[in-house]
Amino acid sequence: MLGPRAAGEWSAQDRIQLGVLLRTSFGAVLWSIAPLVLSSAGLGEAAVWALSSGGYLAFIFVVLSTVTALFRQGPAASGTSRAVWIYARISVALQVMLLLANLVALRTAWPHLVAILLSLAASAFAFVRLLVGTRNSSP
Repeated sequence: MLGPRAAGEWSAQDRIQLGVLLRTSFGAVLWSIAPLVLSSAGLGEAAVWALSSGGYLAFIFVVLSTVTALFRQGPAASGTSRAVWIYARISVALQVMLLLANLVALRTAWPHLVAILLSLAASAFAFVRLLVGTRNSSP
């Protein structure tokens, strides 16, 4: 079912896609739960969304700092198409803008939730790319 991956033979592209899948899905889960935890701690609604968005923004910057070299190398380094690469850059830029606006001024649920949905979409794309790669590399 997993082709060469079943025997532990993961290409560099597969490892990159798996990393994207794990980082983005972990971030989406963590930062979708954070507002619930903060709210149960008795914080007001504005504080919950500001802290959640600020934490998510910090998480994104930490993840970006770990993949900076890959971003500099461009789509060819990760084996992704130019369209996927453009989507990834636009998605991250939108997330940063939404979370920053929420941290500084808006302090409401929708920007935080849209940022989570963008992460989930990136996870879904990474998952599909892994599946398509599996189908193309099967004997």
